[in-house]
Amino acid sequence: MSICRMQRNGIVGLMLLISTFSVGADFIQSDKGEDTKKLISPDNFDERQFYHALVAEFYNQANKPKLTLKHYLPIALESSDPILLKRVTEIATGSAQLKKALIAAEHWVELSPDSLDAQQYFALLLLRDGQLKKSAKQLNMIRELVDQDSDKQAEGFLVSKGLKFIGALLVIESHHDKAYRVFSYYLEQLKAEPLYKDQKQLILASLGMKANEYKVVVAALDGIEATGSKYFASAAIMKTKALKKLGRIDEAAILLQKIVNTKKTSDSLRLELTRLLISVGKQAEAEVELDKLVKKHPDNNDLLKALIALNIAQKEWKKAKINNASLSNNKAYINDAYYFNGEILEGEGNLTVALTYYKRVKKGVFLKKSFSKRARLLAQTQSIKLSRQWLHRQQKKSLKLKDKTFWLKLEADMLSDKKLLFAINSNQISIQKNINAAIKLYDEVITLSPKKIVYRYYRGLLLERSNQIDRAESDFNFVIKQGKKKADALNALGFLLVKHTKRLDEAKTYIEAAYKLKPNDALILDSLGWVNYRLGEVDKAEGFLRKAFLRLKTPEIASHLITVLSKRQKYQEARKIFNAMIKEHPNNASLDNLRSNLEHI
Repeated sequence: MSICRMQRNGIVGLMLLISTFSVGADFIQSDKGEDTKKLISPDNFDERQFYHALVAEFYNQANKPKLTLKHYLPIALESSDPILLKRVTEIATGSAQLKKALIAAEHWVELSPDSLDAQQYFALLLLRDGQLKKSAKQLNMIRELVDQDSDKQAEGFLVSKGLKFIGALLVIESHHDKAYRVFSYYLEQLKAEPLYKDQKQLILASLGMKANEYKVVVAALDGIEATGSKYFASAAIMKTKALKKLGRIDEAAILLQKIVNTKKTSDSLRLELTRLLISVGKQAEAEVELDKLVKKHPDNNDLLKALIALNIAQKEWKKAKINNASLSNNKAYINDAYYFNGEILEGEGNLTVALTYYKRVKKGVFLKKSFSKRARLLAQTQSIKLSRQWLHRQQKKSLKLKDKTFWLKLEADMLSDKKLLFAINSNQISIQKNINAAIKLYDEVITLSPKKIVYRYYRGLLLERSNQIDRAESDFNFVIKQGKKKADALNALGFLLVKHTKRLDEAKTYIEAAYKLKPNDALILDSLGWVNYRLGEVDKAEGFLRKAFLRLKTPEIASHLITVLSKRQKYQEARKIFNAMIKEHPNNASLDNLRSNLEHI
């Protein structure tokens, strides 16, 4: 019915609309309740407005937000009813009609300046629209509205409820960069206000963390973790994460120790601390913290599993056995216990019995790992041929494409496993034969799953080991262009060029790009050190290689560091590292090649 026709028919047309509304109101009532029924009432509008409100609600029920707002927004802007403006703002926001939402919210704020709902809607809509300074002013209004003499003493520290409110509002905002910038503008407005300094800096750091502004996070938190602030624990944890992201691992480790020593560390923070300690290579300290949590929560088997994994990583077999015995008492975790038993026995050198435990794992998070362990131990205790026969039987049983792909990849990884090949004393010819077989398997895997970019990366690594440099370079470039596993592929390509070509400057460019993406990665740090050594930058090389070796003590990284230390005539330290590594890895080719170079030391 058109407006003109409604006006021509006068009261008849209005009665028809009212009769329609009586049906429609029940329909609306089922979704939105009594508030909407009262809102869309003939008493609230003239004839034209009532028509548009009713049509808007029907379009809203039909999930057609653009048509809903076409009818709703004009009458809302004419209205002095904040409930109507709230409804229009919500519909526009929910359907991502930003400009219309802003118009409605601004009018809503004008009508209800003391409405917290109106103020926060308007502030966030301004933020999303890029009107950041205007949004910051709106935040100040929200803070004043919430505070209203609500300052309180909390453990001796003055806290602003308003700041806490707007901090929570911005932290959950999906536009992280804009949220961080808005709060930065907000703080500029408050330069003259000395109160709540720690609280402001903690909010700024939280938003900076989400926006990947790690330098800002560190700067914002400087001093908070040392002042005895009530924010000590959360500030220190966050600063540690930022330091890690910036590659400043030593500083992160020192700060972590502070957290360990504080009495304010809660269970959740202690668990986060454990994760951080593991990530910076402090497994012994992490084990201590996790042990405290397990003793405090003896029924939490997930914590117990994490502790057992740490026991095994630390080669503390006795502790692992005791803890795993407790885990095996719970039938729901029996498959996990079987897997851990396998790892413990394997670590102790009892490979045959370890294999029997891996075979017992029938389901759970360790199932695929148990298959991998079975393939390797079959090869090690019996023969590669028998291991491959078992894998081929699994492949034939696989009806799903992803399952067949899994078994093919598992066979390829088993055939190219360096530790396994050295453990069974394969000669260089058989090693190369196995690597070539693994490449063919990856060819098949990639044919079956061409969209799985990571398989190209793995094949590229094998192609490099097989001296198929052009094919390897092609695979790495393909991965880089796709953007998945980009940092690893950049590093692999750079190291390939260092090792096999004279394109050292190009190699360094790739490795530095990888370093920007993953500044804490030990393999990338190793590549960066080695390319600098090859370019004659020995001082820089030593710094990067020391960081790499601190994070990951592999024979390859050790051999690079030993070479650079020898070049810098630090023979005593080079010999010490060599002796420790050759004892742990007696048959490693990278270390063995250094033996003659160190004989004169």
